[in-house]
Amino acid sequence: MASWNKQISLLIDVSHNNLVQPDEPDFKSFFELLQSKGYNIHLTNSNQKLADLDFENMRTLLIGVPQNGFYFQEEINSILNFVRNGGSLLIFHRYGGDLLQKTNLNDLTSHFGIYFENTIVKEV
Repeated sequence: MASWNKQISLLIDVSHNNLVQPDEPDFKSFFELLQSKGYNIHLTNSNQKLADLDFENMRTLLIGVPQNGFYFQEEINSILNFVRNGGSLLIFHRYGGDLLQKTNLNDLTSHFGIYFENTIVKEV
């Protein structure tokens, strides 16, 4: 029942001040590679909650290093339902985890047995 577009549609969350975005120079090559492999890249509206989105035509959701942006419980529930219904979820986080990035991504990832540590390892 999945359409060809759904299989290669990638939704990128930019509504939580995310660092991983197609227009960021550090990630330009990554997104160019995805597009060359046939991925249709879509961005969330920076003013819209994820819970208000229709994931129907999306195959993958990418959450890339949210900063100073907390996920509402209804957004977490919406993402969990998307994954339960066969969607894929790709998450990038950064050193210092939720504490340093001022987010609550662990509230989502803990449902999958993943926890980002609030630590930084430095060479002495």
